[in-house]
Amino acid sequence: GKIEPFRKSKCPVIQCELTNNRDLVDSSDLILVHIRSLMANITSVRKPSQRWIYGLWEAAPNSPHGLEKYNRLFNYSSTYKPNSDFPGFYEINAEMIWKPNRTFDEHYDFSENKTKLVAWALANCYAYNARFEYVEELRKHIPVDIYGYCSNLTCQIEPVHCKETIAKEYKFYFAAVNSICTEYITEKFFLTLKKNIVPIVYGGGDYTYYVPKSAYIDAFDFKTPKHLADYLWYLHRNRT
Repeated sequence: GKIEPFRKSKCPVIQCELTNNRDLVDSSDLILVHIRSLMANITSVRKPSQRWIYGLWEAAPNSPHGLEKYNRLFNYSSTYKPNSDFPGFYEINAEMIWKPNRTFDEHYDFSENKTKLVAWALANCYAYNARFEYVEELRKHIPVDIYGYCSNLTCQIEPVHCKETIAKEYKFYFAAVNSICTEYITEKFFLTLKKNIVPIVYGGGDYTYYVPKSAYIDAFDFKTPKHLADYLWYLHRNRT
């Protein structure tokens, strides 16, 4: 029910209820607004007894314009930025808790039985950051297989499990966001980390805030796509 999320999260206070019924806006204590959704039927007057949260988990270029009229309406923010009042986004919360993985084998060879190099799966062929053009240039120097609506390659199973298939066949995954924004990191990165494949990141986030630099390859560390390709060829030929 409406209380169940609070019980599931083991919150010390469980007298709260969640609802998406806009008719209850005036009688609610806390209002969370997804800023990309139209604010139709929502009053722009906040009652003194209420607290409003500005919610935005997508990159800024995907946000609506003309938000100035909502200045001073919100008390808190919930965005992809770690310094938000309530940080968090797809697949992860910014407040991570680290603990040793006793079952991890340091000598495990992630490249074993893999013959393919780089894969990329995407649904949106358009972006604000020329990522498609970057990959097209990269493909001149190393094979990159593109899965999804922008290519004729498709996974033979459910799209949600596509990375599972890719991780078994490829050594590297191109984890590119659709906008280069400061601190913007998405599930593309975190879901890839869960698989036995090395992510190649292409974005403006501080990835070292979450994982050591040795856990990924940053495309922006290389002067050109060819320099990145040369490094990937080097890794491909040197398993150690």
